Amino acid sequence: MSVREQKMAETRKKLIEVGRRAFAEYGYADTSMDKLMAEAGLTRGALYHHFGDKKSLFAAVVDQIDSEMAVSAQQHLDQPDNLWEGLILEGQTYIQCPKP
Repeated sequence: MSVREQKMAETRKKLIEVGRRAFAEYGYADTSMDKLMAEAGLTRGALYHHFGDKKSLFAAVVDQIDSEMAVSAQQHLDQPDNLWEGLILEGQTYIQCPKP
């Protein structure tokens, strides 16, 4: 991976981390672009370049959380004695959302 690609990946990761914390703390509607960019230490241009807008950043955050929950649920599915127990464990995993 080139230095430029690595820097872009780091910026994207940072935006998702900051977005995840901000959306959790303030909610989507009360998370302003100014709050996001101040916390990230980046410009709006970085957000627009990587995500286009706040809505797309939010979608990336939701996708990350959903992926984490799916991995966790799959780990529980490897352990149950029967399918019913597996379904219950998977449901509990989705209810117990990972912390940002």
